[in-house]
Amino acid sequence: MTKHKGFWWEEPWTGEEVMGYKTGVIREYKDKFGLDILVETGTYAGDTVEFGRHRFRDVYSVEIDPRNYEAAKERFKGVPNVHLYLADTEDWLPEIVKLLSEEGTVYWLDAHKSGEGTPYGKTPFPVLEELGILLKANLKNAVVLMDDIDSTFFQKIKAIAPEAQELGGWIAEMRIARGIQDGY
Repeated sequence: MTKHKGFWWEEPWTGEEVMGYKTGVIREYKDKFGLDILVETGTYAGDTVEFGRHRFRDVYSVEIDPRNYEAAKERFKGVPNVHLYLADTEDWLPEIVKLLSEEGTVYWLDAHKSGEGTPYGKTPFPVLEELGILLKANLKNAVVLMDDIDSTFFQKIKAIAPEAQELGGWIAEMRIARGIQDGY
């Protein structure tokens, strides 16, 4: 398991340390389960795409903000294994799941408002819908990882997504029903 000095919400980390930890987790699951595809919701600046393009056969990433999408399109122009989309994750994810249903895939859920000036999609906290889409898809050869989940996750989102209060119980029920265990 990827080691860390303490979570970044508990003590200061540099941006490089945070990104290193996140990509280390993705790499760990890719290697452990022999997965070839990376799907990311929330391209933002494209740092996860940059990491993934060197380690996965293909990288698919969706961005709702036209400015971030255009910047990523320019950054990855001519990179054949990077596939970028401008869309709301709730509309895009079901289609990409169908396309990749037989592929070994890491799903990196990272779509959310990213500061001043970035838009919301249909909902302010799309991870709820993303998880629902992926759980309903009954994926056979995939790992689902969620970014930006910290020790106060549920408290932080109650104000913008009251339905998230039920997420913890819902995930627990799905984990029990599917025999999913923590870690490996």
